[in-house]
Amino acid sequence: MQSPSHPHSLADELLASLSGPAEVYLYAPKDDAKHRALWSVPYSSDEAAAFTALAAAAPQSASFVYALAPGLAGNALFADPASAAAAADKVAAVFDAIATAPHPPAVGLAVLFDDIPVDPSPAVATAQAAFAAALIAAARDAAAAAGLAFTFAAFCPTVYCARMAAPFGGVATCGYLAALAEGLPDDVHVFWTGNEIVSPSITAADLAPVNAIFGRKVLLWDNVFANDYDNRRAVLGPIAGRPLDLRQAVAGLLINPNTEYEFNYVPLVSLRNWLAAEPGSDAAIAPSDSTHLDSLARDWLAARLDVPAPSDATVDALVLLLRIFAVPADAAASLDPILAHPTNAAAIAELKAGGQRLVDVYEALHATLVSDAGRALLYALHPYMWELKEAGGLLLAYAAYLCAPVKASLVEANAGWPFHTSASGVFFSDSHALPTYEATLAAQIKSRLLTLNFADASIGLAPPDARGRLPRPRMDFVIRTARPADVDACYLVCLETGNYGDDGTEFYLDDPLILGHRYTGPYLEFDETAYVLEDEAGVCGYTLGVLDSNSFWARYLAEWVPKIVASLPAGIAESHAPGGALATPVEGEPRSHELYRHFLNPPTAYEFASFVDEYPSHLHIDIIARGQSQGQGTRLIKTLLSDLRARGSTGVHLEMAITNDAAYGFYRKLGFVELFRNTEEIVMGIKL
Repeated sequence: MQSPSHPHSLADELLASLSGPAEVYLYAPKDDAKHRALWSVPYSSDEAAAFTALAAAAPQSASFVYALAPGLAGNALFADPASAAAAADKVAAVFDAIATAPHPPAVGLAVLFDDIPVDPSPAVATAQAAFAAALIAAARDAAAAAGLAFTFAAFCPTVYCARMAAPFGGVATCGYLAALAEGLPDDVHVFWTGNEIVSPSITAADLAPVNAIFGRKVLLWDNVFANDYDNRRAVLGPIAGRPLDLRQAVAGLLINPNTEYEFNYVPLVSLRNWLAAEPGSDAAIAPSDSTHLDSLARDWLAARLDVPAPSDATVDALVLLLRIFAVPADAAASLDPILAHPTNAAAIAELKAGGQRLVDVYEALHATLVSDAGRALLYALHPYMWELKEAGGLLLAYAAYLCAPVKASLVEANAGWPFHTSASGVFFSDSHALPTYEATLAAQIKSRLLTLNFADASIGLAPPDARGRLPRPRMDFVIRTARPADVDACYLVCLETGNYGDDGTEFYLDDPLILGHRYTGPYLEFDETAYVLEDEAGVCGYTLGVLDSNSFWARYLAEWVPKIVASLPAGIAESHAPGGALATPVEGEPRSHELYRHFLNPPTAYEFASFVDEYPSHLHIDIIARGQSQGQGTRLIKTLLSDLRARGSTGVHLEMAITNDAAYGFYRKLGFVELFRNTEEIVMGIKL
């Protein structure tokens, strides 16, 4: 909600606009480093003054709740009195600043332990609860000393949605949640986001298990409108997927809004309508209700542009924008009715009309918002308006493509067209060529066109592969099924990540292939589940999976090990085999020697066989530097897990070095739980 160049200004405006049932403003912005990463560092006098200004903008009906997130300090925080004292002093300073506002609001405190690299055990829960209870008690005293009413206390657990509790058997059997319920004071609200971190739908039944374990109604921290995790996402539409009877199952509801202030008008107004709606009137406020959307669009234009009677064309354009960039934000799915495969001239004409309508949306909104009054809204919405225009152009090109015979002479016959077939006869559009538009709505639509039309031989679209996977449009990074031609590239990735995630080339100069022989080759050789991550420079990562680990190991011993042993350099087999001169490790030897010993005397049983009953599959993942820290690891893992689940796997495990803290946190965030550790390695698993 903050802008680095204009601190608190947009939050001021939002607070000033709140009315009706809104009761709480929670201050927890990610661009305030002193809220989270630098949680123990005091605010400067200028920053304290900004809190005073922000409190002055708050309506008297809304409590100002300051959130502190000390969890990144780790478990040492709970045993450090100095850290606890620093937290209490920080909260007191914020309350003192709020108290200097002309009409200061009531205050509250939320203690957040979400998204931290810690194993959510009962012991951790007990420590977190004790720390939070002490800090909340100190906050009550600080509020009283500042002359402020303290009206709200809350806690966000490390396990804050049902999916995070799944590795522990579910919410009802999660020891961390049970210990937390026992340790938190009864008057402290517990944040919960539903079944997922961002839950497309939430019902009263979904919340029954967590309400039961805490013996109180949770406070729903709803991320349905949040877009801070994906800066290409906009959630413009009204609240959806929350039946009105959900209100009776929660202690309250906090909305985490879009980062962009202008995007939040319809979400917040629809929330206000949802809170005030009569029981049983779900249909009247549903996003599918055209009258409701029309009213929201007109109110938005009136509020931001002072346009009491906008043209129907402008309202219709804004309604379509709300429908496409709505909840959930699968933008292309909302266009499926006009993407259905045209089978005759009338259907193709309808497709053209749909494409033209998307182009018209841009023109109508741009003409209205280009005025001075609408310029701020135009700046915010323009990327999404432009996406519709490009998507419309793609549909117009596709309609024209369907009208032309798909022959090799098509390109020559229509050399001036901005669209044509590729050499293989597959639809191609110069105006949406790689890589310019491949991360856009147009790319989603192109993917759907492939999905919807591949079976029609007259169209010439590429068919699915042997496992039913369809070709997907290339983006900056593409995930695709590994091919035999990828072996060398995958071996290189294995080598360049062979030093616990960093480049291991220098450690295998004597045999740069041996690491790939161990961790990459057999997965590709046996045609197991393998995906590569590719950019314009080539393969830069992979994830390799095995459906049945025991069966894989048997084949590995019977087929792969003999093949590698036969290829070892001269003399290696004699020196490194049991009884040989180098059968025992020697300090300072090349790392390749340990792998030689492995191939010459491999374990007869799969190393982690004790876990395969519950986690029969296993995986490896490696990404070199240029593909790291961009979310590609998450995409690779999710792609592989989805494939293994579809093939019948009930669980997946993996091995990692005990020193790789970043990987541990990454896997924990994806839902993996620790199964085993020793002095060198950790085994983690996830149920499917």
